[in-house]
Amino acid sequence: MKAEHLIVGSKVQLDNGATAEILEVHPGDHTVLLRYLNSPFEPALVGTQNRCSEDEVTGFYEGDDLGHTTGQPA
Repeated sequence: MKAEHLIVGSKVQLDNGATAEILEVHPGDHTVLLRYLNSPFEPALVGTQNRCSEDEVTGFYEGDDLGHTTGQPA
């Protein structure tokens, strides 16, 4: 997903199966700073912050519904 489509405070799905909240968006270098909310394959990541590539973001959650993702924020 392109960094310019991501919004601070949004919850996203990552390619590693984790759910995270976006803290900062850096369109110039195509990265986002996020905080892990859930990480089924690496539980130690929960609560930590990490910068990742925009390409690692695979979906966007609408509101507080973490049941399904959409391709891009509205």
